[in-house]
Amino acid sequence: GMGSGEIRQFAVSPDGRHVYVPSSLTASGVAILDRSLATGTLTQDPDGKGCITATGNPIGGVKQCLTDARLAGNPESLLISGDGAQVYVAAGDRLTVLARDAVTGRLSPSSCVSRLADLGCVPGARNLRSPLYLALSPDGEDLAVGDAVSGSGLTFFHRGAGGGLVQNPGIDGCISFNGASTDLG
Repeated sequence: GMGSGEIRQFAVSPDGRHVYVPSSLTASGVAILDRSLATGTLTQDPDGKGCITATGNPIGGVKQCLTDARLAGNPESLLISGDGAQVYVAAGDRLTVLARDAVTGRLSPSSCVSRLADLGCVPGARNLRSPLYLALSPDGEDLAVGDAVSGSGLTFFHRGAGGGLVQNPGIDGCISFNGASTDLG
């Protein structure tokens, strides 16, 4: 296999032509698989376009991957937007947004939000400690994130221009089990 490690959430593109799998074992990133519409067979482009990882280290049978350092932190979950334009990856204390080429399915670095100033991400995302599960609202406008840290609850982001994420302000930005932000103090 691809050495994908522990996978909680992968995604199939809206057109059914690509599958995106988080990798946390051999390389921290995303494997990009081409899917045959006729047979469902999955293949990986060996020329470096079949993955994107934090270090460029390969996933599966490819020689090298595209690189986005913000994918560090062993992603286990990802989600593709309903329009197929972005792939959202939960890794470390970050949500990384990757732009998706609608024709080739390839991914490229776009933007990132995190709790702390980290790897060029926009900091200040409250209660985002170890994002694990991702869900988009039916209209595709908002992203909800479930956190692995006990008591963190859910965080909510609005999808802006280019699929970038902005946390909803005030109490609309997160729900915690005790009503308090884990980032106070």
